[in-house]
Amino acid sequence: MNQADNRENPHRSTRIDIQIVGPDRSNQFRTIIPNGVELPHEFNGEFSFAFDGMHVVRILLRSESGLLPPVLLRDLPKGRRGTALDLTLVYERDHSLRVHLVHLPTGREVKHTFSLPS
Repeated sequence: MNQADNRENPHRSTRIDIQIVGPDRSNQFRTIIPNGVELPHEFNGEFSFAFDGMHVVRILLRSESGLLPPVLLRDLPKGRRGTALDLTLVYERDHSLRVHLVHLPTGREVKHTFSLPS
């Protein structure tokens, strides 16, 4: 299924990839929401801080139409490299994306919602 097929059925996703930055500052994208899944669709994964002293998480997402504006999740407690984070993304039928990040050692939550191109 391609993006044109999704315009005919607006309750299906376009592919969403997330950028993962390693401690060596290498970048790679990993598909977290495949193309053509029924909406709403939820992704849940565990990630961690890549560097000591981090307290802001920058989530860079890419769709079939290109890079999406970065999401900055602030107000997290400073942590060491490897501090566990739980990330949930919910791709809604209205093509909004709800981002929910939990700093696992403290339970601190940060949330953000934005619209994706439909």
